[in-house]
Amino acid sequence: MENMKFLKRLFQEYYKDRQKIFPKVNDMEKREFAFLQWDSNYMIRHLGFNSQDLLINYLINNAPKHMYSSASLYGLPEASTMEKKRYIGCDLIFDIDADHLDTSCKEIHDFWECKFCKESGTGTSPKSCPKCGKTNFKKLNW
Repeated sequence: MENMKFLKRLFQEYYKDRQKIFPKVNDMEKREFAFLQWDSNYMIRHLGFNSQDLLINYLINNAPKHMYSSASLYGLPEASTMEKKRYIGCDLIFDIDADHLDTSCKEIHDFWECKFCKESGTGTSPKSCPKCGKTNFKKLNW
């Protein structure tokens, strides 16, 4: 818990120090924002900001672990349902997840561990644990 508090304070300082040079979000007033906090896996969604200053103040005060903005543009991005948001359009985005690329270095830096017997190894996890035969793994992909 202390580590999370420390990281949150670090993020707050980061946003305070960089508020004048924080990257602009295009069409910000038309985008939905979502945040994941340090102390919860619950995502705070359906937020809208009418100015860069309001967004930065939110970041400084709340220092979320993750921040997301929609690719879609809405007339009312803070509305609680998709029907009420009044869809306008969408940016074209390509999302390439590098952890899914088949690279030779995955065998060195990726890691797996069986949730049942704690058998572990590097690289892509096997279909079943070589020690106990179970199929549930913790995975750490670089």
